Amino acid sequence: MIRFISVIYLVLGMVINCSAQDTLDLFSAESTQQFANHLYKTGQFEEAGNEYMRLYHLGSNKEHLVLMSKSYRKARLPQKALINLTPFQAEPINFNKDLALEFCHVLMALADYNELLFYAKNHPNLPDFDAKILEASALLQLEKWSTADSILVELPENHQIVKALKDVAKTGKKLKKNNKLLAAGMSAIVPGTGKIYSGQWKDGLLSLLVVSTTSWQAYTGFNKNGIKSAYGWIFGALAAGFYLGNIYGTATAIERRNALVLNRLITRVNEAYFSWY
Repeated sequence: MIRFISVIYLVLGMVINCSAQDTLDLFSAESTQQFANHLYKTGQFEEAGNEYMRLYHLGSNKEHLVLMSKSYRKARLPQKALINLTPFQAEPINFNKDLALEFCHVLMALADYNELLFYAKNHPNLPDFDAKILEASALLQLEKWSTADSILVELPENHQIVKALKDVAKTGKKLKKNNKLLAAGMSAIVPGTGKIYSGQWKDGLLSLLVVSTTSWQAYTGFNKNGIKSAYGWIFGALAAGFYLGNIYGTATAIERRNALVLNRLITRVNEAYFSWY
């Protein structure tokens, strides 16, 4: 009986010791690395970023900073990546090529194009090809099509991203934005013509028809019953409302159209950039 109890205590002691050892191993750098990699591979990017940051503090490996930032970007948390990278960015020499590139990706994700442009021009550890791609990408986002094109001309044409960005620059240089004031003025003179100018034929013709019809009804009412015509005042108010709404609608339609065309180009820049990097 005593021997049996001793065996039980021995087995329990071994289990407790093994459990304690396993618990300690969970906090080792190797275990943390495996766990972080597992989180990244399974799409748990924010949690992976937290683990990679902890790994960096354990061993000061700059590769873990890159993985941390990439994880947060994939989690759509570029601001969190920036906060963690900024303390190391004060001295450019602290950023090797991979870290410098990753910092640029964060700036791109945050749409901080002026900072990206400055960084691409001045960071000593960026390879020349990458620096020019980054500079051209920032310039395209800032709608400086010709300047970006002049940089891309210096790069080999056989690169996928160079071709894609050149196409955007070429399209951007030919881009003609519709003039909002001109369109509004056209609609003020002849209702609907501003919308036709912007390519919205149906809306333009409808505006012309509505304003013309209500104006004619107002004229008919006043012509028949004079200034006291309720019919004339009702349709006059409607005509005035439609007329002013037509002018305002024309201006906003031009803004939307210009923004839509520009956003398509910007989307092409982002797709080319992030598909390459």
